[in-house]
Amino acid sequence: MGDNRELIFKYKNSRIIFNAITVICLVTMVFLRKLPTRNNLTAILYVIFFSSGMIFAIAQIYAFITKKYKKPNLTIKKDKIIFLDDFFMNSNKIKLNEISKIYIPEYDNIIEIKLKNHRRRTISLSHYKKEDRQLIKEIFKDMQEEIV
Repeated sequence: MGDNRELIFKYKNSRIIFNAITVICLVTMVFLRKLPTRNNLTAILYVIFFSSGMIFAIAQIYAFITKKYKKPNLTIKKDKIIFLDDFFMNSNKIKLNEISKIYIPEYDNIIEIKLKNHRRRTISLSHYKKEDRQLIKEIFKDMQEEIV
């Protein structure tokens, strides 16, 4: 484990469904706006489509920004592991001397790290490419040998 590794998720799902829902909400919102609002049902439908359309539009903007300025989700250095997760892309650092045990199941796409303060950190490998999964497992097997 001589060099640093930076690994980024490969997104499997496409954004076609997400884009279609956004367009449907926004188009329906425009058509409902032209109808007279004397009817209570029309006003309720307008509010529902407006709020869901705005939520999807904001989510689209967030997805675009995070894709454009993407940082590595997993950085493995000689002395620490850096995870980038959560909605706000917080980074969590684990130093190598804090790790007490690394569990790597053969047929599962997770790696479980047990720390010396009895906390556990699970890394899901399902978002990575197959080659990256194998590489990550090999790196953590090397780390496991160093720890033991």
